[in-house]
Amino acid sequence: MSAGMLTLAEALVVVTAAGFLLGKKEIRAGSRFLGVGVGRVVGMLQGARLKYEHKTQGTHLYELHRNVKRGLEDMGTIGTDLASIRSGNVAGAQASRISTPESMHATSPSRLSVGMQVFENGLEIEKMQTLIAAEERAEQKGPPN
Repeated sequence: MSAGMLTLAEALVVVTAAGFLLGKKEIRAGSRFLGVGVGRVVGMLQGARLKYEHKTQGTHLYELHRNVKRGLEDMGTIGTDLASIRSGNVAGAQASRISTPESMHATSPSRLSVGMQVFENGLEIEKMQTLIAAEERAEQKGPPN
């Protein structure tokens, strides 16, 4: 474990000691402050996600993002299948394959090619995000004089 990491046991000791030293009033005020701060951060992250989805709705980037999500779900299924096969439960691997959409079997490319496509789409998403960020910076600067 690295020197900067705090274990759960250490955190419990610190919180317990703080409770004894500070008292009930200060613990309540500190907890409220911490809760409000965490709530604000979560709200900001959700707002950023909604803004991203709104700006990319109907674009090529949106379609790439959807394809990546589908590919990741398929990769999860592959992982489940491999774990079932490793444990000797071939029936479990077949059951998880049955739970995937029917279109993923007969008409789609192999799972390996789907995985490669997901990887390539991920690279394209990074490029598109860089372009969007550059456009936003250009918009903030305003028109050149």
